[in-house]
Amino acid sequence: MAGISNGAIWALIAVGYTLVYGIIELINFAHGEVFMIGSFVSAGFFGTIGLTAGMGIPGLVA
Repeated sequence: MAGISNGAIWALIAVGYTLVYGIIELINFAHGEVFMIGSFVSAGFFGTIGLTAGMGIPGLVA
């Protein structure tokens, strides 16, 4: 399961870079910032309400 989730994350990052590069033909490295903000917000949310990562992932996907 860890391999599938890691592959999905890398695929989302690659699709984002491909879309931006295809449209403006420049690499925009701000995607990393967006992914880091999302991961920190979700980790903080899990810690605040006491969920484990396995319990909270379906909520993030929905």
